[in-house]
Amino acid sequence: MKNFNIKIGALAVVMTLGIFTSCQQEEDIFITDNEASLKEESKPLERQGSDCQTNLLNFVYPNVFSDKNSGISNVVDDRSCSYDYGQSGNFGVYQLNSANTNGSLQTRIERTTGTIGYSNGASLTVSGTVKILNSGIKNMSSSPYPPSDMRDENGTYIAQVKGKHTGGGGSPDPAIMLFIAKPARYNRGSVNNGGAVWIDSSGFPGMYHIYAELINKRGGSGTNGRRLIYITSVYRDVEFSFNVTSRFTSNNNHYIDYNINGSSNSHKISRQSVNGNLANPTDTKIRMGAYRCKGGYADIRWKNNLWTNKRKNM
Repeated sequence: MKNFNIKIGALAVVMTLGIFTSCQQEEDIFITDNEASLKEESKPLERQGSDCQTNLLNFVYPNVFSDKNSGISNVVDDRSCSYDYGQSGNFGVYQLNSANTNGSLQTRIERTTGTIGYSNGASLTVSGTVKILNSGIKNMSSSPYPPSDMRDENGTYIAQVKGKHTGGGGSPDPAIMLFIAKPARYNRGSVNNGGAVWIDSSGFPGMYHIYAELINKRGGSGTNGRRLIYITSVYRDVEFSFNVTSRFTSNNNHYIDYNINGSSNSHKISRQSVNGNLANPTDTKIRMGAYRCKGGYADIRWKNNLWTNKRKNM
């Protein structure tokens, strides 16, 4: 966020989890929502424009006249440092600068839905329209890994489904499926190509591949803990549809369904945890905006038709 004199409280104890792998660093290392809410209640939220921080929850009211993405929440978790939440036409603008990454903690600017607890038939949905102008490109001329490889550090998450579980293992606020936009490379028709980023006639990266990053086990991270599943490809600055549902069924089963740019799939979340215990889901929520930028800039835009059935108010 841009420098100013206001700081929001979600003061957090950053948890030391030992030695991280590069992909484990993608996890949120901060206090849980319940702990954060206690801190937020003790200090009123302020307007956007506080000091730069990437390791603390930082809920603020957007400094805009008419918030176009308030269908998800009336506040923004702003750890973007260089930017505030902005708007352009009918779109909310979420921008990141890779210079703001703080060691293992990734810069981000996101909104979150409310949280729903486990019960048979309970579900949480986010739907809207997105367009991508930039997505954190670290390697322009070539990449040591194809975009389908978990070790590839290019791209920016546009949304993530969170889901806590019993039995321990992993982050205290674990992501179970994330949606990441990665720049297309020559040959742009190949999603497994690690060559130079394809630049269109306007001089910008012309296409992005959208992947689902799915845990293999509850609490999973890194190359062994998650896998990438190709969903679709979209052109730069062109609108596409986004619909994700996190739902619970009987016998502690948890599913994530998505339809993105017309491509649909459904995935059952593993009930095994990384520590070997059988895990039961306890709750879920969805965050959207922009998260992770290991190179260059990110610019993700969400239209004013953004909707959820469980809005978060603070």
